[in-house]
Amino acid sequence: MVKSSTVLQHPMTTAGEGTLVWIGPTRGTTVEQAFEYCVDHAAQVAVRKSLEHWLQTPAERVRWLVVVKPSRNPAPQALIKWMEQSQSVRSACLVGPECEGELRTGSPWPYFENIAWHRWNQTLPSWFQSDTRNPQDHSVHDIQNAVNSKRRLTIGIVATRRENIDALMDSLATRLHTPLWIPSIENPTVHNLDAFIWDDSAMSCATDHEWSTRLQLAQRIMRPEPNHARPRANWIEHVWMPSFPRPHEWENARRGGVGAMISKPFTSCALNDWLNAIDINQPTADVSISLA
Repeated sequence: MVKSSTVLQHPMTTAGEGTLVWIGPTRGTTVEQAFEYCVDHAAQVAVRKSLEHWLQTPAERVRWLVVVKPSRNPAPQALIKWMEQSQSVRSACLVGPECEGELRTGSPWPYFENIAWHRWNQTLPSWFQSDTRNPQDHSVHDIQNAVNSKRRLTIGIVATRRENIDALMDSLATRLHTPLWIPSIENPTVHNLDAFIWDDSAMSCATDHEWSTRLQLAQRIMRPEPNHARPRANWIEHVWMPSFPRPHEWENARRGGVGAMISKPFTSCALNDWLNAIDINQPTADVSISLA
């Protein structure tokens, strides 16, 4: 467990100088992956257990500020005053499931951006990109990077209807990957797949046992792992794409073996981050398709 006032330093980081302040819990289904990502990418992370704790013991050289917001509450005036004097700090509230209604009907705290707990990987990665890059060019830049990559993945998309995944298939094809629609995992007609995307039309509110069973069926048609390859970590090849996930649903998916979640509507950045996380030591045999 990370102590409330811990300062974590990352020895090798791609982020610029400065400190990321994380205010609130660091463990739990709705926050731990976002927190671990920040620790991996920020040069330094200062953890505070509450806003009061932060205002009493501020950090130095603050560049980013993340406030875990589990319930509806107004921004303290002391925080607003601090933000008025620190407008170069990029700040966001990680909104928990108890106050997600604010994303539709409310407004963010002054100087803060609201991020739904399940969409952290659609926003936070952009915080650690080069400051010289135009945010409007992210999509074009990311697609060009993917096109220039030597890896070409064959990705099965499990969905009950093809119309649900047309945009996703187009996005993967633009990156020169091969997307294949799989309407039923019980009777697949493809083999040697590198990864799976599970649309919530096929897998919505499932137990961890149901997820584990489905992933075991999928594993039969995954591309064989070569002897020299590194072990696959946490089955990162499987990603779940839900529209409005609940914490217990995501926890069941993780326990069942799913490595990542990208909630809809997905962004180019989140999709590319997942694709780049897939083990690069994949065998290069062509996909085989059965016509039977």
